[in-house]
Formats: sequence, C-alpha cells, structure tokens
Amino acid sequence: MRVPRKRSPSRGVLLRAAPLALLLAVACAPSADASAKVQCSLQLSPSPAHVGPALAELTLSEDGRPLEQASLTVQGNMNHAGMVPSQARVTELGAGHYKAEFEFTMGGDWILIVDGKLADGRSFERTLPMPGVASK
Repeated sequence: MRVPRKRSPSRGVLLRAAPLALLLAVACAPSADASAKVQCSLQLSPSPAHVGPALAELTLSEDGRPLEQASLTVQGNMNHAGMVPSQARVTELGAGHYKAEFEFTMGGDWILIVDGKLADGRSFERTLPMPGVASK
C-alpha cells in the first residue's frame, strides 16, 4: 500500500516567493562603477624618474570639475614580486590637486596605485604604470 506524500508547505512558499526574489535581485544588483568617471592624472618630478625621492603631483577631476577633499594613499610597487612597497604621504593642495612624496628604492619598472575615497563617500583605485625608473 502506497502512502500519498504530503506536500511540504515550504515548497509552496518558495514557489510564490521566487518571482519576488528575482525582482529584488535585479533591483539590488550593483550598477556600473560610479567612480568610473573620476579622472586621475599624474605628473612626476624629477622626470624621467630615477632612484631616490620623487614628488608625484596628482590631479583629480570628474566631468571637468576638480575633486576636492579626497582622502588618498599612493603606493609604489615594482612589477615583480619580492619588493617592499613604497608608501607615500599625500597632501591636498586645493582645486583637485594633491602631492605625494615617496621614494623609488631601485631602478626598473614600477606601478603606482592611487587608492582614494571622495568627499561624497565613493571609493576608487587607479593603477598608473611607471616604466623605466633609472638607477642613479
């Protein structure tokens, strides 16, 4: 004798909740990166770069407007493993201009990573290649 299976009440709830869950997943999906419009340009002194102290002048803008009051960090890394990163102090100069003082510790190809948080709370990261840092 076969005993009829009872339907689980949770199955019906799941079937009714599935369209709502799909709607919420689509509505809450992250939009395109809101910080993608942030422009970050770099001017390095001395130029061309060589081993020793360097000054990076950064300019932040969005849609042609300067971005002020950003909190920035700049880290210099060699493009190969085994190198201790060079950290930079960043100071705001005003009107979207910032300066970072750091040290190139050896010749070769470097990468500068600018990590920032804007005044409106958005975060961004930019990777700026610095090929061919010369030995003194």
